[in-house]
Amino acid sequence: MRRNCKLQIEFAHALAGAAPKRICNLQSLLRPLVAFVTLLAWSGAALAQDDVVHRRNGIVDRGKILAQDANGVRLLRADSKKETLIPADQIDRIEVKLSADQQEGEKLFEQKKYRAAAEKLDAAFKIETRPWLRSRIASNMVACYVAMGDPVAAIDAFFAASQAADGQIAWSAVPIWWLPEPPNQDVIETAATMLRSNSPLQQVIGASYLLGTNQAPAAREALAKLTTYRDERIGQLARTQLWRWYAATATHDDVISWQRQAAKLPADARAGPYFAIGLALRRLGSHDDAALAFLWPAVVYRTDPKLSGRAALLAAESLERAGQLGEARRMYEEVIGRFAQTAEAVSAQARLNALKE
Repeated sequence: MRRNCKLQIEFAHALAGAAPKRICNLQSLLRPLVAFVTLLAWSGAALAQDDVVHRRNGIVDRGKILAQDANGVRLLRADSKKETLIPADQIDRIEVKLSADQQEGEKLFEQKKYRAAAEKLDAAFKIETRPWLRSRIASNMVACYVAMGDPVAAIDAFFAASQAADGQIAWSAVPIWWLPEPPNQDVIETAATMLRSNSPLQQVIGASYLLGTNQAPAAREALAKLTTYRDERIGQLARTQLWRWYAATATHDDVISWQRQAAKLPADARAGPYFAIGLALRRLGSHDDAALAFLWPAVVYRTDPKLSGRAALLAAESLERAGQLGEARRMYEEVIGRFAQTAEAVSAQARLNALKE
């Protein structure tokens, strides 16, 4: 059904763990987003023992952060000595003491100097003792290699960091492949070796890089066997990867089921699944819904520039096909600005020129 309302993700609602919803106007999508939680370094003797969580409603919580992920922050409060969970959608910012190397590494990542960022983060990882920050640093190191377009290095970094962090690394950092086209030959060779591994996680990762190759049947078979694996995280990765295989034949009912499953995933693990959902909806001609799905990896989760750039372009194309030309133009401009010197930017410029004629 044609919708008069323009598309937007209500981010506070989405980050709280609910499914994206429709409200009017796309404008705020195109403003720079704050990460799930922004870490701010501070110093000063008075506060040196406390981490500080600032809530959106003005409440300030002090204590020791025990864990932090897309769902929120678990804090041992300084006043009551009790643990409390502060949901992510309530958090404005967090103040913690960071090492100089971590501060510089995260700054370099934002500047797209990924190799230098990886080196600084590696140095930070070696001296950091807080488990939740070690997990964050390890995840960011993997993201550096993903952003560099070096999947083999990203895979090596993931397993090395996971071992060094005693497995305490975000599963959203698992370097798997979501694009329709196959990766480079050296990546395919590495993936084929991983598919033959006895490690279920290595099998899932390897299969993801092989779905677009002549080894796709073997990859699909391996994923199908892992969908009910006892570690639900591996089963989840296997099931959502199979959506890529079935995107070419999925029905609307299939996609509705996928959307329900995706909405239950941790917020920082939804980018790839929503990309697969977007591809299926695009084929089915549901362009409004496809645009919304593509916007998750394009705008909300942006640590994989290649996936984000492709998703942003497909979101713009879907908006154009849905007749939302103003929003399509703005999204094409977003692609050109954020992903300059990429094939996606060239395509976006061509479409933008055509819309101006």
